[in-house]
Amino acid sequence: MYNHIIEAVIKSIICSKESTVLQKDKMDINKKNQLFSALNIIDTHAGMLLTIKKESGTRIFGCTCPVIPPEIPAAFNILLLKIPEFVLDSTDLREKYAAVYDAVILPGCSGTCSHNPFPSVKSFSFSFPSGWGEDASVALHNSFEEMLRTLCGINIREINIGELQKRTAVYEALRRTLRGINTAKNEKPGLISSTDLSRIFETALILPPDRALQLIAPVLEWMRSEQPVAAGSGINAMLYGGRLFPNELADQIESMGINVSEDDSCTGRRCFDLSTNAESEFLFYELLDAYSYRPLTPCLRSPQERHELLYRLLRNHGIETVIFTDEGDCEFPSEHVDYLRIRMMRDGIDPLVITPGNLQKKISAYLELF
Repeated sequence: MYNHIIEAVIKSIICSKESTVLQKDKMDINKKNQLFSALNIIDTHAGMLLTIKKESGTRIFGCTCPVIPPEIPAAFNILLLKIPEFVLDSTDLREKYAAVYDAVILPGCSGTCSHNPFPSVKSFSFSFPSGWGEDASVALHNSFEEMLRTLCGINIREINIGELQKRTAVYEALRRTLRGINTAKNEKPGLISSTDLSRIFETALILPPDRALQLIAPVLEWMRSEQPVAAGSGINAMLYGGRLFPNELADQIESMGINVSEDDSCTGRRCFDLSTNAESEFLFYELLDAYSYRPLTPCLRSPQERHELLYRLLRNHGIETVIFTDEGDCEFPSEHVDYLRIRMMRDGIDPLVITPGNLQKKISAYLELF
């Protein structure tokens, strides 16, 4: 009888612990849902930006491809924000958002992003130089000078360094937070998906940096307090896919056991991999120099330059595999993929070229090698 009592007590303790774990899991899921629900700003986004314009006199420039440094226009009270995907995907929202943007900044290329989605809004084609370093920095300076003079009648030489430092500090805080989220995702598999991460990045790109921080910083705090919910595969991959890598493909790749630790899409991690000293008295020139070294996009740089600035460094970041796809809405030449695929093999990194139709087969065959 005594043994039966002991067994009953032990069973009660185990059930109580299981109940506590289940309750904690439920609370964690609720917390995640709460944090990500706050990122659903479709209904309030346009109104928020119009209010900012009215109350502060801020100009808002929209961009189809967020590759232009936003800190410099911010010093002149100009917000450079990515045009949301939900706007680009909806003709019904175009008229509404035409009132939001004072101008549209287009990359100097011939791809999809070079088209102005708002015919009634003036646009400017921003020229990007080849190369990097001093000559490229001067060319970037000249493009900025032309943009500000053409659209606003602003002389870039009148930039206030103190204002630039203050604005840059906010962008730095946002970039550090986003890099922290990406690190936490890599260290704690299963906590958030690639689709979740894409939502976070989109929020950061379409909102003023201070507003974005208010929504995103709590996500990092939550992630740091959580434990992994899945076992890591130990295989780290980078995705290559133009302006947007399809989220459904990224999620499927991760569900099969490959950790998507980096991406080479125009609206992904590359937007936040820059670090500057916001307190530097030479910040203006340091920003131009730093941005001259960005790998940019397939439509703005040659594959040779992009390999030199990004792909040859991948092994230093623990990347073992690059997964290429031509899915999405970017018309980059196939020779870009061919060139980088061959260079990856020479560098000892496995290239996989996939489509939605062969993804399952190619990933499975690749994983059987380990």
